[in-house]
Parts: sequence; structure tokens; C-alpha cells
Amino acid sequence: MFSTALRFILFDKPKSIGALFGVVISIFLIGQQVGIFVFLTGAMSKLVDNVDKDIWVVDNKTTNVNALSPIDARFQRQLEGIPGVEHVYPLVIAASSARFENGKSAGVTLVGSQAPAFVGGPWNIVNGKNEQLLFDGAVTTDVFDKNLLGGASAGTQFEIGGKRASVVFQTKGVRGFGASYVFTTIDRARYFGKFPTTRVSALLIKAKKDADQQKLIAMINQNMYGVKAWTKKDFSKATVRTVLGSRHCYIYRNAHHLRCCFRKCHYWLNPLFRCNRSLERLCYAEGHWSHQCVCS
Repeated sequence: MFSTALRFILFDKPKSIGALFGVVISIFLIGQQVGIFVFLTGAMSKLVDNVDKDIWVVDNKTTNVNALSPIDARFQRQLEGIPGVEHVYPLVIAASSARFENGKSAGVTLVGSQAPAFVGGPWNIVNGKNEQLLFDGAVTTDVFDKNLLGGASAGTQFEIGGKRASVVFQTKGVRGFGASYVFTTIDRARYFGKFPTTRVSALLIKAKKDADQQKLIAMINQNMYGVKAWTKKDFSKATVRTVLGSRHCYIYRNAHHLRCCFRKCHYWLNPLFRCNRSLERLCYAEGHWSHQCVCS
């Protein structure tokens, strides 16, 4: 059978070469698309996957780390009083716009963590250390976002939300699903993103070594109204499922940042996703969602 197939191939060499070339191209394209899919799914949950804490506590309607709703900061004290909880770390994630010396502007996602632990990042640090974020206006950018962020590198000064910021060091490969991650202190993230001081985006729990995480999560979910506790692994999976399960949307190809559209259509200063249910739409401006659109 092999010899017969070989004779067919050699009988018409141009067609055989063309068929072989088509198969090679198809395999290449399949590999390329798989690589893109793996990269995007990894970017969707990157923040959860790289935070080294046992439990995430977020708004009880939130299933996506890229679209966290603010919760009351007083939940932190309540959580610290639960048996089995060793420490609770607040995390602020806020959206803002950055403007650079060359005139370019870009949307950024501010990730603010409490010093000196900085449990919410950054990680994969290039030539720097977390303590440098304590300097006035200190932030980070990623090496691979250099072109998107106006050529920003260590020492670059620019504006975030109209306020001066300075890149003290960079990360490598820390890219979010959508706008570029900019890490800083929790107070500075609130300042740049106009985030309320009485709110946080999430609370990260470090459980005691002898604590049963599942029982701890069940206790939180049963006794605390308005929030929901997740294990790191479950929240990561829920984020990917939520993003991949979004419907009624299409992407503007000229958009510089991505934001997921779920039940309503979200805009980020410039339109990124548009929902075919055009009567339901939200706009993002000055750190808050509203029905008043600021985009064209």
C-alpha cells in the first residue's frame, strides 16, 4: 500500500508538492491559533494565577478578576476575626488613562497593593525591587508594553489621570487581558484612579497552616453578605469561563485595550466592545461605570 501511494505521489509531482505545502501551512496556522488561544486564556487569569495567597474575597456577583466591583473595606476587619485566617491583604484595581511625552495616550489598569508585602504584585521584576514603589509617584510598566506605553522604560515620567508618575522599574511578561498592568502602592492606585478610600477591589486571605480552606470559604460565604470567597484555582477557572462565555460582542480592531462585555456593553473611553443590545451599555470614566457615554 505504501509503494502504491508513493507511486501516486511521484506520478504528478507538482500536485503532490502543492498538497504537501498546503498541509504544512495548515499545521502552522493551527499551531499559531493554539498559541494565541493559550496566551489569551493565560492573560485572562494572570492576576489570580500569580498572586500567592490562598483565598480571594470579592463581590458576590463577580466571576471575573478583570471586572471586579468595589466592596466595603471594612470587610477586612471582619475577615481577620474569623478563626483560621492569619492575615488579610487589600487589593485595589482601578482603570485610568496615561499620557506620555510623545503625545501618545493609553489606558492602563492600576494594581495597588499594601506595602511592604505587595501581595498583588508586581512579579517578574527586571532590575528593581518592590521597595522602590514607595518613592513619590512610583509605578511599574512591562517591557513588552513599551511601544503601547509611549516607549516607557525605567526612569520615564508621564501622567496617569492627569497626575505625575514615574517608572522606577519594569516587569517582564506581566501583561493583562486588556489594558496594561501598572503596579503601585494601594494609596497611589486610589489617587491615580480616583478610587474611593472606603472601598477595595478584593481582599486576599492568607490562611493559617492548620486551617481547612474549604471550611473557611464556606464560613465566609454563609455569614458575610455581599461578598464571596474563592480559592485561587476556582477563581482563575471562573474568570476564563466567564470571558470565553461572553456573547453578543465584537471587537473593534483599532482598539488599544480589551475589556469584556457581559450582560451590558462596556466602553473604555474609546469603544472597545459593542453589544448588539445597544440599549444596554455602560461607560467607564474616572474610575466608575455609568450610563453616560464619553465615547463617540
